Amino acid sequence: MRHGELDTPPAAQDNFYRHVNQHWLESAEIPPSKVRHGMISQIQGKIRKTLLAIVLDRPSEWAGPLESDHLTCRSLFNSFVAPDVSRVEAQRNEVVQRIISTKSFEHLVRVMAHLEASGSLGFFWLDISASHYNPNAYAIELAQSGISLPSRQYYEDPSSAPLIEAFVQHVERVLTLSGLEEPAALAQAVLSLEASLAKSHITASESRRIEDSYEIITRTDLNTVAPSFPWGEYFTSLGLTDVEERNFVVSNLAYLEALSVNAAQTKLSTWKAWSVYHFTHSFAPYLGVEIASENHNFYSRILFGTEDRSPIQERALNFVSGAASEELGRLYVASLSSSSFQSAYDVVLEIRDTFRASFANSDLDTQTKLGALRKLDSVRIKVGAPSAPTRDASLIADPENPLENAMRAARLETAHGLNKIGKQVDHLEWFLPPYSTNAYYNPSGNEIVIPAGILQEPFFSESGTKLQNIAGLGVIVGHELAHAFDDQGRLFDWDGRRWEWSSRGFAERWNREKRKLVASTERLRFDDAPALKVDGALVVGELFADVLGLRVALGAAAMHSPGDRSAHQELLARWAMTTRTLYRKGDLERLLKVDPHLPSELRCNATVQHIDNFYEAYDVTSENGLWLAPGERLMLWSKHEKQR
Repeated sequence: MRHGELDTPPAAQDNFYRHVNQHWLESAEIPPSKVRHGMISQIQGKIRKTLLAIVLDRPSEWAGPLESDHLTCRSLFNSFVAPDVSRVEAQRNEVVQRIISTKSFEHLVRVMAHLEASGSLGFFWLDISASHYNPNAYAIELAQSGISLPSRQYYEDPSSAPLIEAFVQHVERVLTLSGLEEPAALAQAVLSLEASLAKSHITASESRRIEDSYEIITRTDLNTVAPSFPWGEYFTSLGLTDVEERNFVVSNLAYLEALSVNAAQTKLSTWKAWSVYHFTHSFAPYLGVEIASENHNFYSRILFGTEDRSPIQERALNFVSGAASEELGRLYVASLSSSSFQSAYDVVLEIRDTFRASFANSDLDTQTKLGALRKLDSVRIKVGAPSAPTRDASLIADPENPLENAMRAARLETAHGLNKIGKQVDHLEWFLPPYSTNAYYNPSGNEIVIPAGILQEPFFSESGTKLQNIAGLGVIVGHELAHAFDDQGRLFDWDGRRWEWSSRGFAERWNREKRKLVASTERLRFDDAPALKVDGALVVGELFADVLGLRVALGAAAMHSPGDRSAHQELLARWAMTTRTLYRKGDLERLLKVDPHLPSELRCNATVQHIDNFYEAYDVTSENGLWLAPGERLMLWSKHEKQR
């Protein structure tokens, strides 16, 4: 969405985001092929240029493993840009015929389970990850799936009626292109099936309540909860064996029940059409011009409002990244200076030390303080790139068939996940490639991960000043460390094991402060779209991390420039600059339903409302738009922060 045009930026005390970013907001444009545009997307554009040069122009000094990685990436790239259309068409038709020739639901489940293992959307999202209750053992999680739109709300909200109509028309065209008879009736049936499944889905906000969305059940329990679903056929075809004595994690039992009911009551012809559509949507970019264009028209143009497709080389690079992120990541790291990793690591340590001081000098009770310090000191820090390969095998790429390559890559990932079962958790594994511009905290590993892709301006520079790097990378690190103590992270201890290690008093205190954050966010409105509302329960964890991370970064900055009001203004302004983003309306509406981060303007302004340094640096008073009364600000554990 475009922001309103203003000749003069508003005062910092009334709208800090626009005060800092107004001139950029008035001149910036979202590229026609993108759903949003901002600081992160600009950095991603730089990284894309680097990766494209790596794939297209192999440095002569690369040999051995790097040469093999490059061959894989270049073969994937070539297969997307210049596919053998006849081979792709033949493989697509073979899969569609395999689906529509099934004679029973059990038979269809076997086919779809194999396709799920090969990368298709289907009955479940299968995740093999560290158990909440034993961080050194893997758990098998069956998460809800089965729908094509972003969330349950799209099927239920009356305002989505035009979108639902467009979706049915889109499904009809896909089924027509796939050769199914009576596609119009089948498209309506697919919508009815998905709407029935969607009713059972938990929302993104509900899924954040991990105490309600992490249930451990046995193989026998699966039969009891969902008796009409053929679990044996599903697991065998997926490649998951020896499951009779294993436990499973289920985030939403209601979805299993709904799936079972529909397995018994929905016509096989509807399930076949649903399966053909999900397979086709999952692999649409590789299935020829007509299907790729149809998929883009609905999901990019109609749903999110983009105008054009990305250039083919960019799409080919995205394909390489999705199929061979490990190989591409090694090539990216080989092009960098590893000295920046150590400099960035030093920033991480400085922020952790500032965190430690805030705990040590706080008014927390002894039990909670000692536990928090132990957890903080136990955080595993990963900066730059993985120290060891993740996958058990390498991808052998076909230079002419992108569909086969996509399915091979997915089968490797599925096999990698299934091979974890029964083994100790690999704490060296990363869940982002080195060229990612994101970062994360993993509570089961008690670790923060800062990929190399984020280690560039404006977040980080080896030649930058301490204050500049703290204002960029320091805030990111503070944010991720703060997640160790948010409403989800605080339920995991220093080893990554889930239990209530803090005192009951602290838990009650946290819940009181959580209600403050939820209340303050749900009062937020967009000036140019007042009907759009924020789900406070969805964003509370990220807002907490934003507030605490920025506070800690300000504390670290104060060590280098004590009492310097201008230094605090500079840090706050640099941080506000990094949040700037323009959104298309469809993307913004989706984010408000499924993304735990606030959109940029609300995120920036909501965060500084809870920062006492902001009030002091800019003389904010009760007459100003961003004033929040002291009792309404987040004050979780420090008794030394001044209240105005």
